[in-house]
Amino acid sequence: MKGFKCDIETLSLENRHFEKVLYTGKFLQLEIFSLKIGEELGLDTREGNDRFFRFESGIGKCVVGANVFEVEAGESVLIPAGCKCNVINVSDEHHLLFYALNSPPYRLNDLDREIDTDADR
Repeated sequence: MKGFKCDIETLSLENRHFEKVLYTGKFLQLEIFSLKIGEELGLDTREGNDRFFRFESGIGKCVVGANVFEVEAGESVLIPAGCKCNVINVSDEHHLLFYALNSPPYRLNDLDREIDTDADR
């Protein structure tokens, strides 16, 4: 597919998959995430990928290296390549909903890929 258009806010707010890849281009990838109450993205280091997270709903913490940022709807975090990162939903009531841009793409063959961590999402 050449190009991609969507209402990223609506897709993010309606998403209940742990991770869903929406688009993968040559130099950029778009994913949406939904973390359940108390759930974590998982500590990860991407040596060759810069990342951008935009939080659409909920409250959480974003660990970037030695920094811990409290995050909520409307806020963004940039994660440089080679930096340890994790996102944690700290809400006791709501999912933490956000989208990510990866540059370059992290998984080249995962267009339309959906991942659930368990069956009760």
